[in-house]
Amino acid sequence: MRLAAEEGFNIIFAPFAAAMMFGSLAAAVARFKELARAAGHPNSTARCSYFTCIADTPEQKRAAQERLLYYLTNFIPAVPQDPEKAPPHIRYFVDIANRVKHMRPEDLGERSIVTGSVDEIIQQFEQVEAAGIEEVICYFNFALLSHTESLQQMERFSREVMPAFAPTSTSAARPVAV
Repeated sequence: MRLAAEEGFNIIFAPFAAAMMFGSLAAAVARFKELARAAGHPNSTARCSYFTCIADTPEQKRAAQERLLYYLTNFIPAVPQDPEKAPPHIRYFVDIANRVKHMRPEDLGERSIVTGSVDEIIQQFEQVEAAGIEEVICYFNFALLSHTESLQQMERFSREVMPAFAPTSTSAARPVAV
C-alpha cells in the first residue's frame, strides 16, 4: 500500500484483508489516501472486490455463503501455511488460511461477500461507497455456480442494483460485473 501511494498508483483492496490489517475497509482506504496525499498524489483512488450474489430467500443467501466457503477452503493449499516460510509481504495469508479452516457459512459476511435481497445489496454497497471506495469489482461466478446462473445474476445485478449507483455528482462507487 505504501509503495502504491508513493508512486501515485490507485489501489484495490480485498475487504477481508483490509479489515484484518487495518480494522475495517474504511480505515484501510483512509490510510492509503493519507499516504498518497503525503506523497503528493491527492487524486489516488481506492477500489475493492466482492463476491456477489442476489439472494431472494434466506436459503439462497445460505447457499451463496456455502459456495463461497467451499471456494475459500479449496483456495487454502495455494496460500502459505507456515509463517516461518511465508514471504513477509504475504505472511498475512497464513492467518487467513487458519481463519478459513474454522469458518462456518454464516461467518461469511460483509467483509467477504455481498449477498441478500436487492435492497440489502444496495445498502451494503452504499456502505462500501461511504468507506471511500470508488469502484467495486463483483465476482458472480464462484464455486460451482453454472454459467447460466452466473449470467442470470449479472443480468439481475445490472437491471436491479446498478441503477442505484448511476453516475451523479454525489455517487462515486460503481460496481463492475466480472
